[in-house]
Amino acid sequence: ALCRSRTIVNSKINEFLQKSEHIQLELTDRQVLIYNTQSSIKLMLELVNTLNQLNIEHSQDIIITTADFEKQYQEFIDLSQTTKNSLDINKEMNEIRLLENEKIQLEKELLEQTLLLENISTILGKSVIS
Repeated sequence: ALCRSRTIVNSKINEFLQKSEHIQLELTDRQVLIYNTQSSIKLMLELVNTLNQLNIEHSQDIIITTADFEKQYQEFIDLSQTTKNSLDINKEMNEIRLLENEKIQLEKELLEQTLLLENISTILGKSVIS
């Protein structure tokens, strides 16, 4: 009976050791899983922080780009206004040149008519004298 009790006790001790080893392995697996989960969470947090930093930098780039665009747009508006004014001045200068050319042409015609009248007057004067 003592031998049988010893065998039962040894069997129970072996079962207990096996279960204990199994539980120890499961505990180790869970600890590894917890560690890996913590590492993954840390990595995700680092990625989120990096993304946040990139978003901040990107938003600053957008602000700078928007300001540059607005400045260039205003320069374009100013330049187009200057060009429009310049074109208006060129148009007026062309009209003045046309009027000056017309004036010169009319002065030539007037001179020709004056010479013609003087010639007619001279001819009439000679006719009256004769």
